Amino acid sequence: LQDIQGRLEAVGRRVSGRPRPRVLVSVQRTVGGGRIENIYIAGREGHLGRIVQWAGGDSAVPPAWAAFPTVSAESLLRLDPEVILDLVPGFCSAHIPREQILADWHSLGGLRAVREGRIYVLDEDFVFRPSPRFVLMVEKVARLLHPEAFAP
Repeated sequence: LQDIQGRLEAVGRRVSGRPRPRVLVSVQRTVGGGRIENIYIAGREGHLGRIVQWAGGDSAVPPAWAAFPTVSAESLLRLDPEVILDLVPGFCSAHIPREQILADWHSLGGLRAVREGRIYVLDEDFVFRPSPRFVLMVEKVARLLHPEAFAP
């Protein structure tokens, strides 16, 4: 437990004072169809919302929304996140190219995250299982949100 706390504090020191990008976490969607469909996103209040906070971001999802709402393309455009974390379990083992997964997002070219190339596809096992290994996710997301804070 002390190790986890120490690692969270280390991330906090690195991201402290930096701009907090608005982040959307896609937790489930239809993959590979050339557009974004049947998408569920993580709300602000759950463990994924807390991970984004610890990593130096802010949830793009309004506070009053459900824990895992399903949203339309129009809602995504209104949210207009700066960063998208696309959680796609098993895409490597399913031999789905990362480029194909990212291509779905290009149907929403009006999103700032799409225009700026800040969509990150994650499939590591620690991403999908809340456990003491959540600190790995915090560290990974912090590096994605603030690469300059982790440069050698």
